[in-house]
Amino acid sequence: MIDCALYDVMCQTNIDWLLPMIIEEKQNPRKGNNHPISSPTGRFRTKDKKYTFLTQQTQKYWNRLTKIMGGEDLNDLPLEERRDKRTHEVNAALEKWTKTKDRDEALLILREANLPYAPVQTILEVLSDKNLIAQETFVEMEDDMGNIDRI
Repeated sequence: MIDCALYDVMCQTNIDWLLPMIIEEKQNPRKGNNHPISSPTGRFRTKDKKYTFLTQQTQKYWNRLTKIMGGEDLNDLPLEERRDKRTHEVNAALEKWTKTKDRDEALLILREANLPYAPVQTILEVLSDKNLIAQETFVEMEDDMGNIDRI
């Protein structure tokens, strides 16, 4: 069942912040679209009106990111303060930087700085992804009327 598989992946990849809730049987307060233990984490708009996904869970990565985005005034901001008190300010500063770069340019800069990132792909980009094509996730099939459809 697909729902079970998706839940399983979510639980396994988020065990670090789920485990305290499991042990204490207590729901953590909601943080909207913000990640419960890392900041910044989310999708950020770029100059070409596309998006990149970024997450910074360690002080080392955060310091690298602030250096490339020119936000040294936020450099020593501890994770707890970034996550709990100044999330909106941190996200705004990061998106101010991403909006000065096309998505691919931002991704190249982040890759060169060895920072975690991912492009947020459009549906057309997903459908033409070379890995999905190689895995034959989408194949061409003939329907009952002789039309070739990609499914």
